[in-house]
Parts: sequence; structure tokens; C-alpha cells
Amino acid sequence: VVSVVNESIAQWYREAYPGVDPVVVTNAPTGADGVIDLRAQLGIPESALLYLHSGYLAPGRNIALILRAFAQVEDVHVVFVGAGTLLPEVERAAATHPNIHRLPPVEPDQVLAMTRGADVALCLIESGCLSHRLSTPNKMMEAFAAGVPALCSPLAEARRYLGKQADTWVLEDPERDLVSALEQITREDIDAFTSPEIPTWEEGAARLREAYERALAARSH
Repeated sequence: VVSVVNESIAQWYREAYPGVDPVVVTNAPTGADGVIDLRAQLGIPESALLYLHSGYLAPGRNIALILRAFAQVEDVHVVFVGAGTLLPEVERAAATHPNIHRLPPVEPDQVLAMTRGADVALCLIESGCLSHRLSTPNKMMEAFAAGVPALCSPLAEARRYLGKQADTWVLEDPERDLVSALEQITREDIDAFTSPEIPTWEEGAARLREAYERALAARSH
């Protein structure tokens, strides 16, 4: 039995290993209902769009690019919720630019409520290898589960989930396209966003159990 976390990886295995048909198990995020009012905490007016970067502040997540972009587009805000090795860079930018903010991490069961407090989530994973290009980042799945659009790097799963909406929410080249996206995305774009349906953990776990049962039955015979 081979299990993988998304359909893009499953298709890669089908092509690379003919006869293998992986079971896809998506660990969809869950959390508390409600909304954490990030705007009130940060003093951001309703008229300004608020972007969210959640999770560990580490290399590979285009944090330096995000900081540069928001330093140029000062009429939109970004909040980094998390800690990590790049925290000093984020704090220096926040001290210099009033539209860049930082908050400490929240408990895991509060992540969805926190995500609902933003207009757009950032999922700008650096996609320099196949593993990253075929990944399903937590940031993206948390945003979709919260009903919030995710502005993504060119990930196969982002395109698959978003369909036609990928034209707005997937950047072919984040280094080239992020600033223009921040200048062009409007409240109307956000209101028009339809969150894709995410398979639940329970659905994937049931398929995985069935696959194990078939394999064990075949082995016993």
C-alpha cells in the first residue's frame, strides 16, 4: 500500500511506477469556530486589505520577498503570526514600515479563527524542487478551510484546487509578480473567491484502511 498527501503526488507515482495506485490521504485542518480580530489588535482600518503569513519564520518561504514587496506597496498591510530564525528581519521591517506587523504564534486549534481575521493568506513557498512544487502547504489548506483566499506560488495543488480562480491567486513568478498582485487585488476579488472543497481526514483514513484490508486479505490468500 502506498499513501500520499495529494493527487499531484499520486499521479507522479502512477506515471513513475506503472501498476502503483496510491491512496490519497489529505489531513484537512480543523479548529475553533469564530474569528480572531487581527484588525483590532493591530489598529488596521476596514478600508485597508490585510494579508497574513502564518507559521514558522524560516528560509524557503519567501519572507524577504514579502517584506520587500510590502515596503513598496504601503496601502496594504501584512501580519506575520509566528516565530523562527527570520524573526529579527520581520521585527526590523515592522519597526520601519507601519503596514508590516508581527504577532506571536497562536495555539494550533486557533489557527483557523486567526486566519479568518485576514483578507488574504500568503502561501509563497519557494518551489525550487519537485517535492516543493508538488506539496500541499499547511498555509494554503488552512486558508481554504477558513474560507479565505490564498495567494500562492506556482504549486500544482494550488492550481488544481483553485481551477479558474488560479488566474488571480497563483503567481507564476512571485519575485516578478508579487508587487503587481498586491497593487491589483481588490476587495471585489476577495468577495468573489469561492473556497474549494477539501477532502477530510476521515474520508482519506477510510480509504487507507480499506486499502490495508485488501492488501492483508490478498497476502493471507
